[in-house]
Amino acid sequence: MNLTRFSLLAVGSLLFLGQAAPCSSADDQKTGPIITDFYAVCNYGNVWTFSGHVLDNGSSCPINVNFGNLNSLMGKSTEVRDDGSFLLIVTLAPGESGLASAQAVEDSPQALASTVEYVGVFP
Repeated sequence: MNLTRFSLLAVGSLLFLGQAAPCSSADDQKTGPIITDFYAVCNYGNVWTFSGHVLDNGSSCPINVNFGNLNSLMGKSTEVRDDGSFLLIVTLAPGESGLASAQAVEDSPQALASTVEYVGVFP
C-alpha cells in the first residue's frame, strides 16, 4: 500500500499524513534567524500593521515570528515569506500602548531563535 502525502490547512497549521521529509539545518549552524527590521504602523483607529524582515541562517526550515508584550499580540504569529518579510495586521484594544515584541523562531528540532526585538506602539 502506498501512502501519499497531503496537507490539511486547519487554523494556520499544516497536518501531514504519511512520511514528511524534515527540513535541514546547516551542520555548523549555531545561530538562529535575525530580525533586521521591525515596524509598527497605525493604519486607522486601533488597527495596526506589524512588519519587518528576517535574515535566515541558511536553514531550509520555516521561520515564524511570534509577537507579544501587548495583550492584543499575545499568542499571535506569522510565517516569514520566502523574501524574508513578515506582516501581521491586528486590532489593538482601545487605549492599548507600549512596546510590542517580536521573535523569529526556526521551526526545527533545534528551534533556533532570534533575540527579542521591540517597537513602540503609542497612538
